[in-house]
Amino acid sequence: MPDTDRIRTVLERFQEMQGRRASWEPAWQDLLDYVLPSRAPVNGSGTPGEQRTERQFDGAPTRFMRRLASWLMGQMTSPAERWFALVAKGIEDDQVDAWLDASADDLYAALHASNFYAEIAEAYADLITLGTCGLFVDERPLTGPGFNGLVFRTLAPGEYWLDENAQGEVDTVFRRLMLTPRQAALKFGKEKLHSSVQDELKGEGAQSESLYLHAVHRRDDPQLGGKTRAGDRSSGNSPWVSVYLDHGNEHVVASGGFRDQRLFAPRWSKASGELYGRGPAMEALPDIKTLNTLVRYGLEGLILSVYPPWLFPDESLIGRLRLTPGAHNVYDPETGGEIRALQGRGDFRVEVAKEQELRQAIAQAFLDDVLGAREQGAVTATEILDRRERRQHLTGPAVARIQSELLDPLVSTAWLMMFRAGAFGPPPAALMAAERIEVDYLSPLARAQKMARVRSMQDAFALLQPLAQASPGMLDHYDFDAIAREVPADVGVPRTWLRNPEQVAAARQARAAAQQRRQALNDGQEIARTAASVGAADGE
Repeated sequence: MPDTDRIRTVLERFQEMQGRRASWEPAWQDLLDYVLPSRAPVNGSGTPGEQRTERQFDGAPTRFMRRLASWLMGQMTSPAERWFALVAKGIEDDQVDAWLDASADDLYAALHASNFYAEIAEAYADLITLGTCGLFVDERPLTGPGFNGLVFRTLAPGEYWLDENAQGEVDTVFRRLMLTPRQAALKFGKEKLHSSVQDELKGEGAQSESLYLHAVHRRDDPQLGGKTRAGDRSSGNSPWVSVYLDHGNEHVVASGGFRDQRLFAPRWSKASGELYGRGPAMEALPDIKTLNTLVRYGLEGLILSVYPPWLFPDESLIGRLRLTPGAHNVYDPETGGEIRALQGRGDFRVEVAKEQELRQAIAQAFLDDVLGAREQGAVTATEILDRRERRQHLTGPAVARIQSELLDPLVSTAWLMMFRAGAFGPPPAALMAAERIEVDYLSPLARAQKMARVRSMQDAFALLQPLAQASPGMLDHYDFDAIAREVPADVGVPRTWLRNPEQVAAARQARAAAQQRRQALNDGQEIARTAASVGAADGE
């Protein structure tokens, strides 16, 4: 597609996506002002380092949001332990399992060596606050052969626009970059820039920022097209297209492609017919605004009670009014009265009670009453399991979306990037027979979810055990081999610790043979003892 046609289609698509997002922006700005003021404004007009807490009079919503974000971080993507595994579906092979386990270790190490955990923490904060977040992954600039490492970036709220396909999957992302001519030259190369931008590099405009658009979309998008960038690890017919456009000069500065999705935009929850997500903060926004207003007026009342206005009769004061401690004021008593403070009649107890009620409602919206619950006194194992189940019920839908829209494609993309760069070495030949490679989660939250099956099994056997004593055959309904294979995975035991079915069969055969030998030996010894006792009786 010629550059002029591509520029026109990209700008038309961008205008459409801007129109669809416009209705969300006022609510997003409110959420940032009251819950996440550290993030730049949606319109991108903020200045780095500026104070953005003018509208925030109570910090409880921010603390609740951060606590939920930290809980997700620790329960889903903890940096303290490998939180995922790779499973080859359709085959059972020790070499394949060992190779995939080693490659998962290498990927986990690559995530640690990158900025992933710093960026995913900000992504969780955006997701909880706005209901949508954006995360970009790429390989570091190629400085040598082999794999050069991963780099991540959480997109600022308002920096990106989304579109999705008929299945509700995000397949188009536009993002805004504000770059100076110097930054653009370093990123794209001086020769790729528009001639006017090249001229600015030599003059006073070298530090003035301009708008650049980065469009990432499917190659088969009927509205957009692209071509492959030289030097990338992508094929000549990559499924994903990447285009950088100088918006002001309507000039393409870079065009390329990816084999895999690189921009991920999960939603906390999504209403039918809507494109962007809704998070806990949006649900709590009315209470958050009410709390801020109440705290604001409460602070004004507190100041008035500590430093009240003063009443004095007209023309009674002689000289200037002094309000410092121990000050002396002279007044004329004939004017009708003495100087006195104006006492307010507000009831602070009502305000404090209402503030507490609002904070509890906000805490419930952020699941703080469940996730941050403190155990009071002795707690039984059953109560702990009940609380875990409640957490799973409350977080289940959001966790499922985070896994399907963020973690699944992110792990798969990062693994494929490393695999194509030769980071894992040659795979076993048996891997080619696998139907697919899936991501299996080993995080504390995933294990807690899987433990529901273990608890169900325990409950079933607790009910059946008394009956099985009277009718042992009823346990024949259960496949104990299947239970022995699946329960260890549910509690986090690595697959490589388990024997495969062939090894299990061989161990059972060896054990049966050993038992037969012992039985034969015991039988021989018994026969010998019997013969000896008979011989002794005959001798008598």
